[in-house]
Amino acid sequence: MIDLGAYPGGWSQVAAQRVIKNNQGLVFAVDLQKIEDIQNVKFVQCDIIDDAYILHDKLGSYKFDLILSDMAPKSCGCSRTDHIRIINLCEGALELAKQLLGKDGKFVVKIFPGECEKSFLNELKQAFKVVKYFKPKSSRADSAEIYLLGLGFYL
Repeated sequence: MIDLGAYPGGWSQVAAQRVIKNNQGLVFAVDLQKIEDIQNVKFVQCDIIDDAYILHDKLGSYKFDLILSDMAPKSCGCSRTDHIRIINLCEGALELAKQLLGKDGKFVVKIFPGECEKSFLNELKQAFKVVKYFKPKSSRADSAEIYLLGLGFYL
């Protein structure tokens, strides 16, 4: 599993516990900010768009069953600008997913609703058998964030 936007490490901790329990491999946590060491998690500090080569060097030829992107840009307060910024991150995460997911892999990505949402949704539909929205119970009710889930990655 790859956890993009891993800081402060909560999703990585949960993933590592499940990986250990099910003896399923390794978790890579990726973020601009350093996270505390987590057992069974390898941390890669980089920008997935500007420093993608660093990530590819660290991951080698691994194929993953899940890529989770909880990335979000620093909010500027303008919802349109914040939307464009998160779409840029979503597109970067999707490009990584296309390169690193194995057959039938899963992709989860945080998104803010806005004008580019439909276009991004259509990109996901071209890469995954099933695409759907969800909002986790842990997400604040007043938060604009929602998640898109892609299941069954087409190679």
